[in-house]
Amino acid sequence: MPSDISSQLRDATERLIELESQVVVLETIGGIAHELNQPLNVTKIICQGIMHDIQKGRFSAEEAQKDLPEIVSQMNRLSEIVTHMQSLIRQKPKISLEPHDFNEVIARALKLITQQFKDHRVDVIYVPQTGLPWVMVDPARMERVVLNLMYMARYAVEKEPQGTHRIELKNFVRAEGKEVVFQVSFPGAGTPEREDPSEVFRLLACQRSVEAQQGRVEFDGGALLKVVFPAVLRQAAVQETSAVGGGRKMARILIVNDTPIINKFMKHSLESDGFVVDTVETGRQGIAKAKENPYDLFLLDYKLPDINGDVVCQAIKADAAIVQAPVYYISSLDKAEMDQIITRTGAQGFLDIAVDMDELCARIKALLGGSHA
Repeated sequence: MPSDISSQLRDATERLIELESQVVVLETIGGIAHELNQPLNVTKIICQGIMHDIQKGRFSAEEAQKDLPEIVSQMNRLSEIVTHMQSLIRQKPKISLEPHDFNEVIARALKLITQQFKDHRVDVIYVPQTGLPWVMVDPARMERVVLNLMYMARYAVEKEPQGTHRIELKNFVRAEGKEVVFQVSFPGAGTPEREDPSEVFRLLACQRSVEAQQGRVEFDGGALLKVVFPAVLRQAAVQETSAVGGGRKMARILIVNDTPIINKFMKHSLESDGFVVDTVETGRQGIAKAKENPYDLFLLDYKLPDINGDVVCQAIKADAAIVQAPVYYISSLDKAEMDQIITRTGAQGFLDIAVDMDELCARIKALLGGSHA
């Protein structure tokens, strides 16, 4: 009986830790009203102005053409926020480690909470350090860790009755460049493990998530927390992601995507860094092309005009005539859906094509070890 109770307590504790890792999503959603309202209000004002001009008989197509790009820009911002929140809300069934610049993870988290923290009179001081090695992380899970640590810091500094409420973020390398560190410091009432029980579970949730991504959380005493990951050079990232690149001087990429403008941009960006890039617009063309050349990386859109990307992936992996290389999907589909497709087809991962195209190409270059020129 005692062993059964102990087991139940352990299970209940693990469940509480898991739930605590999701609480941060609700906290973040509750604080982004300003971020959502801003693009909506700007668009509303522009549209009201156009409608007013039409009613007064002074509508100018030339002036409207100047306003429309701003409407598109604001709607893109709104879409970016919604997509961002969707990526946080949906917990992927399994951890998928990818090479990332830690600065990008931090910046994405700060986009969501900076205004909220300002509303609570908490200053966030962060100056990104450039040139850091990349780290292997699950970006959505790591962003939740950053958000959790930020909320812990905020609640700690808010306990201080007077003075500036200030949180300082730093990232740096140590151990002769072998480790990348993200540090959160705050003049609060001490580390949370000795404070609020709910913060204990929050901290444990962060610790479990970081350890699952092969990192660790350190407590240096007082109000100082560190998240530490092994540094991954871009060449080392090749080995971490199924040995992409094959050791050839100029890595060759096949892009299977039915949007010509995307193919054109990616081809230009990747070729400028010394890669050889072929593009096709249908799944069957992709399978045929894969048989013609030995590729180091396959990038497949999921929704193609003839057959879907999962069929292409399975055909590539099943054909002995095709030199095997990692397969990554490039798609704007929901991440949870893509995770199921990846598991089913044996692909190595998924790159969100809805992000900034420069960022997408940077991640592809990281998979292949940077420039091959």
